[in-house]
Amino acid sequence: MLNQRVPFDGFSLSCSGDALNYSLPWLSIEAELSGPDRDTVLAGIAQIQKGDYFAREAQNFLQQLSDYPASYFAPRKGLGREASQARMEEPPGCTTPGAILARVGAPYPMQTWMWDLGRIEALSQVDEHVFDPLSVVSYLIGKRLELEVLTDPYRAAVEQKFDKLRVFDEGTLFELAALVIRQTHHITSSILPILRIAHEAHPRLAESIKHFMDEEIGHDKLMERSLSHLGRKDPATIPVLPSTAAMMKLFELAARHSPLAFVSCIGMFEGSSYPDSDPLADLLEKTSIPGAAYGYKAHFKINRDHNHKDEVFAFAAALPALSQEELTLGVRLFELTARASQIMDIEINQEIDRTITSRLVR
Repeated sequence: MLNQRVPFDGFSLSCSGDALNYSLPWLSIEAELSGPDRDTVLAGIAQIQKGDYFAREAQNFLQQLSDYPASYFAPRKGLGREASQARMEEPPGCTTPGAILARVGAPYPMQTWMWDLGRIEALSQVDEHVFDPLSVVSYLIGKRLELEVLTDPYRAAVEQKFDKLRVFDEGTLFELAALVIRQTHHITSSILPILRIAHEAHPRLAESIKHFMDEEIGHDKLMERSLSHLGRKDPATIPVLPSTAAMMKLFELAARHSPLAFVSCIGMFEGSSYPDSDPLADLLEKTSIPGAAYGYKAHFKINRDHNHKDEVFAFAAALPALSQEELTLGVRLFELTARASQIMDIEINQEIDRTITSRLVR
């Protein structure tokens, strides 16, 4: 039996004639209603619009959208609380964002939590003080995507600036592309050591982690190949941005202390959907050094072809039910990791502006 789904908060679903639209801040799906299933789909839409999410036709409709980040999983019935098998160190505490950020040396003055813990508890609760990790992990995908929507303009600005530099100043483009690739290199070169920590810390996930480790081997070398084409044979000569470093330190903290945060981070690194191609690889292929695109392009293709975006659900389904303390720690650690990723988009854009400005005033 398939797990039941619930639309993310803030969804919009409309149907005008045969035109269907399902949208969220990070997603817009448009389709034409036709064929023998038309009446069933219309019945599902009507049920969802009434809030009757668990009716059969409503669930059929939501399952048809399962390839998109359009819904999260409802709590599974009968999920009992088990004693944790993880050999966990003393947790870092999560009363304030500043306390955790100080622990990893992150220079960000975050004072308040953004995510509604009470809402997350309510939508994932199985029993008193018992929560479904699959519900939490799948719901947090939506919270992360909400953050990414806020930095979409920064990513779009980077693409626009890079495209102009490709025409007018390839040398500066290559320098800045190397900076971006270096951030991915730091992530991919840090992941395997952190996965080994998680493999030891969380025996219940050991088999899944081992499989994932095998899939991740060599991804950093792909980044090094792209950097080498750009004339940067030693990645250490390119700075790692503070947000990138903080993100990976928070991921390590999650690997040591929180299976929930660790699994949610895996979902963040692997993404929720894939475009047809990677924008940076596409741009580099149009330059005088098209080989610089190879590593980035190959990395993207591996993730897409192996459907790495769905790894997170297999990980989450393997977790035991959560206590309230485990849920709180996991949500808070992941919120900070997702916010560090958001800041990375901003810092990359700032570095690009700083470099371009310095070229103009020389």
